[in-house]
Amino acid sequence: VCENNLYMEYTPIGAVTAALSRSRLVHVAAPAGSGTTTLVAQAVADVGVPVGWLTLEPWDRSPRRFLSDIVHALAETIPAVRAVLEEDRTEDPRELASSVGAIVGDRGLVLVLDDAHLLGEWASSAEVLTRLARSSRGLKLLLVERFAPVLPGVGADLLAATSTIGDDVVRADITEAEAIMAARGLDVDPFLA
Repeated sequence: VCENNLYMEYTPIGAVTAALSRSRLVHVAAPAGSGTTTLVAQAVADVGVPVGWLTLEPWDRSPRRFLSDIVHALAETIPAVRAVLEEDRTEDPRELASSVGAIVGDRGLVLVLDDAHLLGEWASSAEVLTRLARSSRGLKLLLVERFAPVLPGVGADLLAATSTIGDDVVRADITEAEAIMAARGLDVDPFLA
């Protein structure tokens, strides 16, 4: 436990929480197996605002299904967002995403999208996410990914407040790996860990 908040920003968990405190769009990008999902789960446990979590799956390439999965992730905190899918006044998932964003409004909320690098291949789903983010000032996006994809249509309102945390922060050095293994009582070579 560290009492110095400045130091905390230089730990992986501290870097994520600091990025969330100052940015609406946070990328945590590192190679598969780097521990990014675990890192983000630990970091958002203490952010002080509700968190919705969605791990992208192949069916999320469909913008309609992607929006439905986002709504279910957000509905844990804001049940009213379900009404957008129930009323279904339009077939355009981008317009529905804007309606969801309007319901979220200024409420402080973090939406974590795990495996978000897939959005780089799914332009239509990425547009849904962009519409959602642009229509809600209180929503923060935390994208867990292998690389930071370009989100189409993201305006200066989001780009001005973007943070990227790369594998240089996520990756533990030998000393840190040694401490982690010791703290967990594991007899594992820290270099291999």
